Amino acid sequence: MTDASPGKALEEAVEWMIVLQSPTPAQCQAFDAWLAENPLNIDAYSKACAGWNHEAVAHVAQALEVPRSAAKPRPSRKGRWRHAVAAMLVIGVAGVSNLPLRLQADHLTATGERQRFDLNDGTQVVLNTDTALSSDGQEGTRSAHLYQGEAWFDVPGRARPLEVQAGPLVAHANGSTFTVRLLKGETRVQVARGEVQLEGARQTLNVPAGMGVSLDASGFSRPAPLHPDEDLAWLRGRLVFVDRPFKQVLAELSRYYPGWIVMANDALGERRITGNYNVQDPAAALRALAQVTAASLRELPGVMLLN
Repeated sequence: MTDASPGKALEEAVEWMIVLQSPTPAQCQAFDAWLAENPLNIDAYSKACAGWNHEAVAHVAQALEVPRSAAKPRPSRKGRWRHAVAAMLVIGVAGVSNLPLRLQADHLTATGERQRFDLNDGTQVVLNTDTALSSDGQEGTRSAHLYQGEAWFDVPGRARPLEVQAGPLVAHANGSTFTVRLLKGETRVQVARGEVQLEGARQTLNVPAGMGVSLDASGFSRPAPLHPDEDLAWLRGRLVFVDRPFKQVLAELSRYYPGWIVMANDALGERRITGNYNVQDPAAALRALAQVTAASLRELPGVMLLN
C-alpha cells in the first residue's frame, strides 16, 4: 500500500472520474486496483462523485469556465471537468452538512427509511426518506416544523388548524390530508383531501384537494393537478414515473440510495422513463433502468456509475 494524503487521493479520484467517462478494459482493471490500494481512495472517489452532483458546483464551475479574453478558446470537456472539481475544492462541498438542522428535529429518518407516528393532536404523519421534523408537544398546540425532506399529514378537524412551517412557507390545515416537501430551496405542497392555506413571504394561497403548488425564491408556482398514483406512491413504498427524463428519475432515486449515483453521459439523462420501482431496493431499480436505457452500469463501493 502506498502512502497517500486525503488531498492527493482526491486529486487522483478526479483524474479517474475523467478517465471513466470512456474507459478501456485495462483502465477499468487499473481503477479497481487503485480503489483496493488504499481506503483513502474509496473515500476520495465517493466524495468526488458527491461533489460533482452538488448544484453549487455547476454555478462555480460555470464561472471558472468563462474565458478571460476572446482570444482564449473554450476549455475542452476534460478542462471543464477540472474546473468543476476546482469548484468542489473551493466551496468545500465534501464537508457540507445539515447536522445543525437535524439536531433541532425530534423525528428523523435515515436514507431509505420511512417513519409513521401521531402528533399530540391526533394528526397522523408519515416521514419519507432523509427527513427531519419537529413538533410542539405542549397540550393544546398544533404546530410542526419540517427542516428537510418530505412528510405526509392527515389532520383531523379541531378548533384551530395545524400549522406546518417548511422553509419560507407556512401551511394551515384543518380536516385535511396533504404532503409537504422541502428540497434544494423549493417547498412543494400537494393536497389530497380538504383545503390547505399557504403563506409565503409576499403572498397567501388556498390550495384545494387534488392540486399542488411549489414555492421558491420567485414565489408560488401555478397550481398543478395532483397525480396520486405517481406523486404519493412513496407512501406505498414505490416510486412511479410516467414519461419522465432519466436525469429526474435518478435525482429522485438518489434520495433512497445510501451512496452516490453518477451519470457520466449527459445525453442519457434526456431519455424518457416510465416505470414502477421499489424504494427499498434502489440498487435493483438502477440495474433495471440501466437495462431499459441500454446504459452501462458500474457498481463501486458506495457509488453507482452510469454511462
